[in-house]
Amino acid sequence: GRAVMAKLRSGARSRSMFWVCVGGAAQLIVVSALWAWLPSFLNRVHGVAPAQAGVQAALVVLCGAAGAVVWGAVVDRAGLRTPRRKLAMMALLCLVSMAVLVAAFAWVPPAQQFAAIALGGFLATCTVGPVTAIVIDVVHPGVRATGASVLALFQNLFGLAAGPFLAGVLSDALGLVTALSVLPLAALGAAAAFLLAARSYE
Repeated sequence: GRAVMAKLRSGARSRSMFWVCVGGAAQLIVVSALWAWLPSFLNRVHGVAPAQAGVQAALVVLCGAAGAVVWGAVVDRAGLRTPRRKLAMMALLCLVSMAVLVAAFAWVPPAQQFAAIALGGFLATCTVGPVTAIVIDVVHPGVRATGASVLALFQNLFGLAAGPFLAGVLSDALGLVTALSVLPLAALGAAAAFLLAARSYE
């Protein structure tokens, strides 16, 4: 009986880990596309000199670094009593980051656009800390290095590498502004994956 229960628990943990890896990668598509293409956007659309565009993009990256710390603490607090609420909070934050970034590139007037993009960058890194903690949480202590490696593979291959590539493809087809307005929709996939992970997390 105990052996059967152990296998069932292991299967549940594997499902949670898989969906968290998928969600983390999907959200990093948004982050990496923003970071990689923002200097070009500022230069092409707003006429900002390349050096100054790089400085402004670096400020958005710093906002993302701060956001990773802040939202990691928020997610931890959300799950103090009910652990699966961490995943629900992550899903909510992904949706909020999507809404802010879509609005920033598609609707916000030029005078307020950079501030809106910086806010979106602050929100978009909401999953960076929590996904690592959750993967470590759901795998057996003896295979935590393997679990972290799988997460790193997902995040780098399907998130950090895919985001700039997809933005480039969409930019060639639809224009850079449209590409940066559409790519934040990847956060929908991230939110859905986190909600699926929540079903087996506890």
